Amino acid sequence: MPDLTHVSLNVDDSGIKDALNQWFEAITVLAGIQNPHKLALLGMISTFELIPDTELYDQFIFRSWVDRSIINSPTDPGSPSFMSRYSTTYQEMLLQATLAIDSELSAEVRAQIETKMQDITVQQQKLEAELDRVRTAWNKVAAAEGLTDPTSVDYAVAQTGFYSTELEYSKITQYRTAIGGYLEDIDKLRAKQLSADDRNLIAIHQYCEFDEYKMIRPKTPDIERKIPQLNAATIDNPLVYGTVAFEMGQDILPSISLPAFLSRGTYHGIELSASRTASLTHESEWRGSLGGSFDFFQLNVHEGAATKVTEVIKRVGKLEIGFQNIEEIFAIRGQWFSIGAFSHPAVLSALKKNPKGLKAPLTYLVLSAIVVRGIAITVHFENSDDWDTFTQHSGSGGGSIFGIPIGLGVGHGDSATEQGRNRQDSTITFGDTPLQCRVVGFRVQQVIDDGGASPLELLEPYRSAAVEAYVEELKKNPSKLISFTLK
Repeated sequence: MPDLTHVSLNVDDSGIKDALNQWFEAITVLAGIQNPHKLALLGMISTFELIPDTELYDQFIFRSWVDRSIINSPTDPGSPSFMSRYSTTYQEMLLQATLAIDSELSAEVRAQIETKMQDITVQQQKLEAELDRVRTAWNKVAAAEGLTDPTSVDYAVAQTGFYSTELEYSKITQYRTAIGGYLEDIDKLRAKQLSADDRNLIAIHQYCEFDEYKMIRPKTPDIERKIPQLNAATIDNPLVYGTVAFEMGQDILPSISLPAFLSRGTYHGIELSASRTASLTHESEWRGSLGGSFDFFQLNVHEGAATKVTEVIKRVGKLEIGFQNIEEIFAIRGQWFSIGAFSHPAVLSALKKNPKGLKAPLTYLVLSAIVVRGIAITVHFENSDDWDTFTQHSGSGGGSIFGIPIGLGVGHGDSATEQGRNRQDSTITFGDTPLQCRVVGFRVQQVIDDGGASPLELLEPYRSAAVEAYVEELKKNPSKLISFTLK
């Protein structure tokens, strides 16, 4: 087997220098994105895993995508860890703001609040003691049954069943009721000296902080399949499902039933061509964003053929990208989120004090994800000689075309597989299975302006009346956005 060398070519050096703008324009038009919103493209069009029979797991995947901090475009949102999540930074912003608000209270009121907080701590310790009792009993049972891996499906199924039956819910209710009473007392103390806006901001922060308000979802589809009582009404119990097999995060739901996305749609095609120029440019929308470069081609070729293959790729004058379905899925955030919070003076002060840690990652809010499935990409070489050169010297293994991972000859997990070669037409086509989904970009809204304050026109519910109408129409007519081909 010949040695391989890596070839990489970005859009600016390709034969379709306007490809990024044409792609940006096409997706923007499809989603109907207009000011004050804009499209943030993904530099790598990665897999968005949806499974027909596990809607709770699908919601876990959706949240991990839309709860991201977007700094620029094209963007790499990074891993779905909490440290890169928008909600984590938002919660820290609220914490800094509420601490500043409480510092303005009189010493007498602060002392009274501190006493109540100590009472809350006592109740939380009682709650934790009940959990420790059940954990200790469970550990003995798990050891006796040979269950040693907390991340395994069998362990998770047995653990949640044990917790459900062993926890003394009468005690738990008693502790939580007491905590709720103390919180009401604290709110009354604050009401003596704080404005309604101040107390509302504190309440929003509490929705972020308390586990009782969190949305819990399984991290694997098998867990959902094997716990029969698992559903949206029962799963959000942190005492039972707050384990490593589940993810406890902020309440963010999709605007549609995700499994339904897999069974509907009309084919849609986009042509990227050297013979046309887009009227809407990526640079005009993201001027100065310092977004990453967009790759045109990356692949392994036979050693010694890199220059020859690179020249062939530079002469490619057309790419055709098609989808079996494309939809915009909006993110519906719960009571923990308020866009109006960004106009509160304490929040503005916190953002000003920490522009890098708070302001930058919070500037753009993800409103929706643009998701496609069954993607196919056809490469049009200049002539049959170029086609011959490419097919003879392209090596095995992975690569990418216009940000879409490909596998030459066979699939490689996330990669689109080669579907056909046509020498007469000088084309090669790569494609996904019909049910494989990918995220191509996000609809974002700027909620913090360059001065650190929120423009008045943006201080509205993050789903405006127009967006509400759009979502309702989309539910009734899912093919609304995919009825034409843009060329």
